[in-house]
Amino acid sequence: MSEQKSVLKAFGGVKGLVLGSIALAGFLAYQSWNRGSSQSAMQQLGADLGLSYEQSGTRPKLNGRIDDVGVRIEVTTQGPGSSTSSSQFFTRFVLSPEGGPYGRIVGASLRQSIIGEFSDDERISSGDPAFDEAVFLYGEPGNILPHLNAAGRAAVLAAVDEDWNLDGYTWEWLEAGRINDSGKVRAILDIGLNAARATRVSGDTEAALAAIAESDPEAGVRSAAAGMLAGAPTPSMPAIASAPAATARVPDPPKDVESAIAALEDVGSPAAIEAAIYLAAQGDGRKEVQSELMMAVGNPEWEPRIIEALATLGGPGPLMMLRTVTGEHEAAAKAAIEAIEARE
Repeated sequence: MSEQKSVLKAFGGVKGLVLGSIALAGFLAYQSWNRGSSQSAMQQLGADLGLSYEQSGTRPKLNGRIDDVGVRIEVTTQGPGSSTSSSQFFTRFVLSPEGGPYGRIVGASLRQSIIGEFSDDERISSGDPAFDEAVFLYGEPGNILPHLNAAGRAAVLAAVDEDWNLDGYTWEWLEAGRINDSGKVRAILDIGLNAARATRVSGDTEAALAAIAESDPEAGVRSAAAGMLAGAPTPSMPAIASAPAATARVPDPPKDVESAIAALEDVGSPAAIEAAIYLAAQGDGRKEVQSELMMAVGNPEWEPRIIEALATLGGPGPLMMLRTVTGEHEAAAKAAIEAIEARE
């Protein structure tokens, strides 16, 4: 009897136990509703657009083509392994058009600025100052600029404003959580489709450049296109000032999880990076861990171990970061990407 009283006391008495049970029931009911609503929204959208619907556990997925653009919409997870109990759900859109640009196109957000600080890639200038302020372009100019006429730039601006980005040939969009509104899914999809279609070039890219050089409303864009046609170097953007490099001495690894979490408080320090690597090896993918790993990508002192840590965590975020790795460790990053994709 005394043991039962102790248990009740720990939960705040009978009233506390009842309230706790109600709260738990409410949370579980919400989770069930959220899953069901997301699946219903995806099924409805698939039926409307002619996309095939699949489901793995509680994760729905749509696949197919809309006109000539490959489309994949999926609910996926980010976290240790594949256990949904310790993972965060994300909704991801992937568009694979034909005849589009090849490179990286991202919005000039704080996160992308951090990536840029540690990237060996040189930003390309489109010649349109307002566009270049809002959008970061990386890659070979000949693979990107012919696709960015006035209509293409307008569509890309709208897309990056909604967090779409181009990686290779593929347009991607990622957001934490499930989307329960098929109308919202359709609206986001339409913005991405518009960017994918508006940046396609059918046929000769030289002819596309010639059209831009002749009639683009922006003088700087016309000049950049004419220079490319004449074989002149394409202007690049000024380099982003990089953060101070980590000190040469690598600190000792943390002794335990508690000390590693404490070390994360010194953001950007060698000790914090070492702590993030340690915690990632334990399967701890908390936001602070991923932030430290993200900021250290591109730093040759840390990059091989950062790649290994990101490969251990897996998920959309680490995959996105691994795709930014170039140069000496690019092969290791690609191997890590393949390993993550094989697990998912």
